[in-house]
Amino acid sequence: MGDDSLSFQTLRGVCAMRTNTKTNMDKSVIIVVEKMVVGGVQRLIVDDTREMSRRDIRVFLVTLRPEDEMNSLMDECAVPVGDRVCINMNSLRDVRGYFRLWKFFRRVRPGIVMTHMWFGNTVGRVAAFFARVPKVLAFEHSIYDGIKSQRLLRIDRVLQYACDKVVAVSPMVKESLVRNGVQEKNIVVLPNAIDQARYRTNAQNGTVRKEFGIDPSEFVFATVGRLGEMKNIDLLISAFEKFSRGVLFVVGDGKERASLERLSRNLRVSGRVYFMGRRADIADILADVDCFVLSSLREGFGIVALEAMAAGVPAVISDKAGVVEFLEDGEDALIFPSGDKDALVKRMKMIMEDGVLRVRVRAGALKRLDDFSIKKHVDRLLAI
Repeated sequence: MGDDSLSFQTLRGVCAMRTNTKTNMDKSVIIVVEKMVVGGVQRLIVDDTREMSRRDIRVFLVTLRPEDEMNSLMDECAVPVGDRVCINMNSLRDVRGYFRLWKFFRRVRPGIVMTHMWFGNTVGRVAAFFARVPKVLAFEHSIYDGIKSQRLLRIDRVLQYACDKVVAVSPMVKESLVRNGVQEKNIVVLPNAIDQARYRTNAQNGTVRKEFGIDPSEFVFATVGRLGEMKNIDLLISAFEKFSRGVLFVVGDGKERASLERLSRNLRVSGRVYFMGRRADIADILADVDCFVLSSLREGFGIVALEAMAAGVPAVISDKAGVVEFLEDGEDALIFPSGDKDALVKRMKMIMEDGVLRVRVRAGALKRLDDFSIKKHVDRLLAI
């Protein structure tokens, strides 16, 4: 810890110098993220850029890896092509990459730099620090206990002093940061948000059901996310096996897909489980389902749960997803103990069989969503 302390003292001193040399900057924001791949963090960035654009805030979007045109949300951002910059970083040791990013910050002279996800947070904070950007906000979206190496955690501990605030998207994320050495005074909790209109205007039209040949009367469960171990989709498929009717949409891709497909075959539900791969039409999919399930073992927030709620879809959510800390069980969603298959089955059946409950949860969710409007998110963000 001695080396960390030395680094902290050094950064504190330079931070003071940075604060004392602030000047009047343009009313502009630079957002830094590794890539704009289809995902919850990237959808938040899309919505933030649109809201900032409505306020005449100029937004520059910096990515640190080349985009995959088949799996990118870049074109959905309200950022003109000329204000999109890719600074291809080969690694954290790419000195030329840091220099290019530093040079870009010095040229644009933004009022705020916002960084997202670990690679973007690390590279963006270092460059913004030396460019003396007046305000730097680093968004933490994940719970990293047992995932990050000690080296990466040490970098986080040092770089907490290279930004004004570390923005945790839920109290769960904040607690994880504190456990791993980020000081509580350096953290602010700001929950994710969505542009609700995008989902509320997609009334059920049967488009996705028709695509897969599913009868309009069939009850449809759905989950959306990267098919990795932490999403615990195997638990959901095992729970779904207890249902003699209905279908399950599994939207997303990842390293667990083959094993999940094998599990569905072994449980003899493969004819009712649809692996849909990566999709950009999440709003259309949610408009065609009856119950959304988030079965994660660990989830920093779970923004897709908000998207389902906005689409009027009752949600069953693991108690290890950060979003549940803002919801009321039985009113806004049904919450179950993570990893408990019987509890998950019970709540899925409640949604399937109790029409009155579905109406109540749907109404409660839509009311709760007022707290998660993208307008309020940007208001709170700019007030930090």
